Amino acid sequence: MKRKNSWAQQAAPLLFIVALLALGSPAFASEPWRALTLETALETATKDQTLVVIDVFATWCGPCKQLDRETFSDPRADALLSKMVALKIDGESGPGEQLVETYNVVGYPTVLFIGPDGREVDRVFGFVDANTFVDMASAYAEGRDTLEALRAALEADPTNLELRKKVFFKHVLRGDETDALRQAEILRAQAPDDQELWAELQFDLGKYLYLRGRKDYALARTYFEVLLQRLPDSSWSQSALYPYARALNGDGQEAKAIAMLEDYVATSAEPDKAGAYNTAAWFSFKNDVRLQWGVEMAQKGLVLAPNDAALWDTLAELQFKLGQVEAAVESEQKAAGLDEDSYYDEQIAKFQGGL
Repeated sequence: MKRKNSWAQQAAPLLFIVALLALGSPAFASEPWRALTLETALETATKDQTLVVIDVFATWCGPCKQLDRETFSDPRADALLSKMVALKIDGESGPGEQLVETYNVVGYPTVLFIGPDGREVDRVFGFVDANTFVDMASAYAEGRDTLEALRAALEADPTNLELRKKVFFKHVLRGDETDALRQAEILRAQAPDDQELWAELQFDLGKYLYLRGRKDYALARTYFEVLLQRLPDSSWSQSALYPYARALNGDGQEAKAIAMLEDYVATSAEPDKAGAYNTAAWFSFKNDVRLQWGVEMAQKGLVLAPNDAALWDTLAELQFKLGQVEAAVESEQKAAGLDEDSYYDEQIAKFQGGL
């Protein structure tokens, strides 16, 4: 399988910016988020000597909604974003898909901090609270705690394991294979008896670098298999079951993927078991794999958590794919009755369009 290089290896800055300009307008705009094309955003950032901030989200993503609700609504975050050029882009729709490819976005939410030249300064990955976001965004704006700054600090303090772990993970998220593997090798050499560190490195490389980033399913599967064989009782091994299933399915081993997901659900403890059922059902929907099995997984989850709007939404998506349109509308209406998020109303309209 042909592997992708990081953007810096793919193109010169000018060509890279030209690619950015073709992405078009963001799908969302209200204060402090602006309705600008990336071309205009970069021009504005150059004029104002600030950064472009891009919140890359997905409509179904719970942590993305939490980031909006709890973090971006904070006055301090709002004030900070207002000083930058802030955009919101759906990573699974239109221009967002190219953005995800260009910047190696491996999960949602990802908040990218981009210089006026189109180069990534750094990113915030996953949900963080307002205090953490303000601290990280302020540091990036000042050139602190960025990958570049941390690499310089590591040169001055090469035995600092925590610092090296940060550098390692930042390279993983960016898809910098050579640098990520090099940092992992050094970490293992510096702490040869630290099994938890070894497992964490193995997990991160398998999930974020190879599975989500490079989509090298065979290599990702190998990382998870070694982890599960060497440390089967580790918390990292438990966390690896779902991405391992994704790697198996991507590598053409559907039956093994389903078996792995069933094991994942079976070994999940309360109160997370309903979430594990939802994960299995969502896998079925997203990968178009054994849809009726996915329905059964969602229904079993709803027995445990009948007021879980996300589970009702997953069930609705599966029913719609199976052509059970009226059932899908009914399930989505139950989700909307449990959660006031407008996403569920949009889902209802989508399903009703199939009647």
